[in-house]
Amino acid sequence: MSYSDTRTRDKRFGDVATAVLFLAALVAAFTFAVSPLVGFVHVTGFAVGLARWLGRPARAAFSDIKVPYLVALGAFAVHRIDEEVSDFVPAIEEVAGREAVDVLSIGSLILVVLSLAWMLSPLLLRYGHPLGQFGAWSVFAGFGVIELWHFVFPLLTPEPYGYFPGMITAPIIAAAGWWGMWKMWQVTKRPAGKLDR
Repeated sequence: MSYSDTRTRDKRFGDVATAVLFLAALVAAFTFAVSPLVGFVHVTGFAVGLARWLGRPARAAFSDIKVPYLVALGAFAVHRIDEEVSDFVPAIEEVAGREAVDVLSIGSLILVVLSLAWMLSPLLLRYGHPLGQFGAWSVFAGFGVIELWHFVFPLLTPEPYGYFPGMITAPIIAAAGWWGMWKMWQVTKRPAGKLDR
């Protein structure tokens, strides 16, 4: 049976192992490239995505989540610009008590490659592969949960609670993430059927 014959095939042990190893590698890359604090922050979002993927039937096609996915990616681009302009990296380095590795270091490059692997989610969804479902859940949960940490970071500084770089656009990307998770949740409530193209 080809992946395109049904909306999705069931998750197999190899799919779950791949997802867990992928997230472990991503969190390790964040921990190494930036700090253990940033690694922990990413665990909070990715764990939600993994749990949602493991706990729900996998029935989403890319057409089901296309709009929130594209909105989330667009919001992420705007958010990254916001973080760059507002000096997020120096601020997180100060909170973490550690300087991030050079942008061209092996750790940073591994982080970029693993992050870009998420861009395969739509292709994997197209063919009904369970890792496409995992990718979508983890992208949405990552955006929906991780970005809210911008409101926790000021509590970790010695100054009174105030603005932390990236805080302005964090609610936009978080909302896009929660919208995507809601769409994924809605799809799992309907009966399984043919893959939407």
